[in-house]
Amino acid sequence: MTVVLVIALALAALTAAALVLRQWLRARRLVQVRADVRAAAQAAALPLSPVPAWPRMLDQPASADGLIVATPDGQCTYITAGARTLLGLDGSAGTSCRLHALLRDGEREATGILADLRARPLLAARRVRPAARPELPIEVAAVALRDRAGNLWGAALLLRSAALATDPQGR
Repeated sequence: MTVVLVIALALAALTAAALVLRQWLRARRLVQVRADVRAAAQAAALPLSPVPAWPRMLDQPASADGLIVATPDGQCTYITAGARTLLGLDGSAGTSCRLHALLRDGEREATGILADLRARPLLAARRVRPAARPELPIEVAAVALRDRAGNLWGAALLLRSAALATDPQGR
């Protein structure tokens, strides 16, 4: 009985440690994405948006409506809950979807975003409409995620509602 209890406690401890490690890795990935966005913005010397809220958004991602990380071919690998809400996705939809399926103009819009990111490190604010909620325009800014050799391995798309994007006070 004691051996079973010790094994059960060890499994519980390992499960807790795995959950903590997963959360740490997610936080680390977000920190790296923020650093890549800042580096690309400085290298390109382009504003992410004419609205002064962008620097606060990078420091406080909760102020952004959402974040999508996608592969160079448009396969979404990470979608935040805020992005799901903004795009009109239900909670049961997995992260394994294509970027063109999320946008109203589909393949044309997704291909344009990804082609721009292949050519330069930063995509300044661009208005798009979600496929599931075309009545609510959103603003997308994106950064190319590259390895040390400069090869494109992904794209981070920062989403926010058009209401936030057009607020002159940047709130």
